[in-house]
Amino acid sequence: MKLYFVLLMKSHFQSYPCPLQINSFWNLGFLLGITIILQIITGIFLGLHYTSDLNSAYSSLFFFIREIYYGWCLRL
Repeated sequence: MKLYFVLLMKSHFQSYPCPLQINSFWNLGFLLGITIILQIITGIFLGLHYTSDLNSAYSSLFFFIREIYYGWCLRL
């Protein structure tokens, strides 16, 4: 049973024809594209909620970190 499963998975992953031009650099480019899109979206979100007043700018950053779920992750 175990050998059948291994052979099935091996034939499933190796049977698809793929051009030689598609390599790991295509995957890296895709990951970089997803990263820049994520940074743009979080930057817009943080930019919309940031206050530029001297008295409340520091408190708005702490609002991101403490009050918004996973706000610390957005600020990274």
